[in-house]
Parts: sequence; structure tokens; C-alpha cells
Amino acid sequence: MIHVHVRITGALAKPSGKDDLHVELPASSRIADLLEKVGYRPQHQRFILVAVNGQQRRHSGELADRDEVTLLMPTSGG
Repeated sequence: MIHVHVRITGALAKPSGKDDLHVELPASSRIADLLEKVGYRPQHQRFILVAVNGQQRRHSGELADRDEVTLLMPTSGG
């Protein structure tokens, strides 16, 4: 098992009602697995940007124990 710290920022919906979570996942879990466990449906995941330990990552990226994950919704405007 791995443990990751998740921060949900900005206007992104918080399925659990919290913006700071500690999540336990099986070893070799990917970011998409984390998003589903946190409560984001697969059809909504494509709208979520993910940074792991300060670096933007694809949803197919693998997570490691004690990773710091930040979830955010991209915004635009002028």
C-alpha cells in the first residue's frame, strides 16, 4: 500500500467536502486510480490538472508512497 497527500485547490469540486486528504492506495496505483478513489468520475477526470511533488503529470502516471498531489481545474480568462 502507498499513502499520498492530496490537496484540492481553486474552483474544483470537492467530492468528499474536504480540500485536504490522506489517501491509501494499492502499490502501482496511477493518478487516474487516485482521482476515482477521491470521487471524480472518469468522464470528469479529463478536466482536472494534476501536479505530483510540484510537477505536472499525466493521469497515466504512477504514484509512489508519500507523494504530494495537487488537483486543480484549469481556468482561462482575460
